[in-house]
Amino acid sequence: EHEAMLQGRVEPVAVLFSETDWSTSESLYETQPIARYLNGIVADIAAAAVTAWDRADPRLTEIGAGIGATTASVLPALGAGGACYRFTDISPVFLARAEQRFADHPGLETGLLDINDDIARQVVDWGAQDLMIAVNVLHNAVDLRRTLASLREALSPGGMLILVEGFQSHPILEVSVAFLERLGAVADERRATGSWLLSEPQWRDWLHDAGFDEVDVFPEAGHRARVHGQAVIVARREGGFGAVDQDKARAWVADQLPDYMVPAVVHAVPHLPLTANGKVDRKALAGMAGRAAPRDTSPYVAPSGEIQSLLAEIWREGLGQQRIGATQSLFELGGDSLFAVQMNNRIADVFEVKIPLVAILRDPTIAGIGTHIEDALRAELAPLEAAP
Repeated sequence: EHEAMLQGRVEPVAVLFSETDWSTSESLYETQPIARYLNGIVADIAAAAVTAWDRADPRLTEIGAGIGATTASVLPALGAGGACYRFTDISPVFLARAEQRFADHPGLETGLLDINDDIARQVVDWGAQDLMIAVNVLHNAVDLRRTLASLREALSPGGMLILVEGFQSHPILEVSVAFLERLGAVADERRATGSWLLSEPQWRDWLHDAGFDEVDVFPEAGHRARVHGQAVIVARREGGFGAVDQDKARAWVADQLPDYMVPAVVHAVPHLPLTANGKVDRKALAGMAGRAAPRDTSPYVAPSGEIQSLLAEIWREGLGQQRIGATQSLFELGGDSLFAVQMNNRIADVFEVKIPLVAILRDPTIAGIGTHIEDALRAELAPLEAAP
């Protein structure tokens, strides 16, 4: 169908990404030898990094994951650990397919992400991503320098960005994905060169300019696999504001403000979004923070008693999590103030008592809220017990 695509009679995307027949895209991105080879390198690096970090819940995001070709290599390599793997793409079609294809992986989440939109408003856990993967994606950025800088800020200190990119054109690309790319949209220096692609030295320079501290390329120059012009690029972030130390941040705020003004959770954002009038855009700011919060490092304590067990069930329904500890903070599990209001309404329905919302915000744990419920129930029973 190349003739039809050249003549404009058929849209390239309809040929490469048919919802009924994925064989063309699978052969291009997943089953051909060079694709298997490069996806295998990505999987090995990701698995080695996660193992070396030895973290309970490493956070990984794949950008432009498409048909899931790289995902299919990375997920098995990660094993059955607690990694949270966020599969993102610009199209919900790919998200729906991934949810079906990788349904057996409980740590998989999906979400829309457009590298040419404000990335800070789209990446969950901004500044706390341990590893981000983008295979044959980033060269599509309108302003690649801006995109690289944003991704660097999305990573946690010590976080890693793994890319697969072509350094030069190749016949396979010319007769396939080249039909999807329109250079006219580029807003950076590539517009003057007439090519989406950067050379290896350019990738190294642009990544360093974006603030990455270490850049490695696999396989190395001169390797026979480089005949296809593609390679895996690994960039590391060493410094930056990264994730927030919740205890230190709240302790500092507590020294400056009254107790009722101390936030239950603190998010790091790269900048304060402003409205056209120069004021803080609170709606945009809430979107940048997202619902997810920094890691909960408190030890797991199982809920005890009927009240705590019922509360845990309410939280599981609302948060979509299977294991809720009695001392885990509502906000560190992904809740927010709106969720706290909803939970307070559910408490009123289930236990038939009213708890001050401020009590939930100040002690947002099952154990703490359970104590307030017990006190409220005792207060209602006290007049009955005192009656003659």
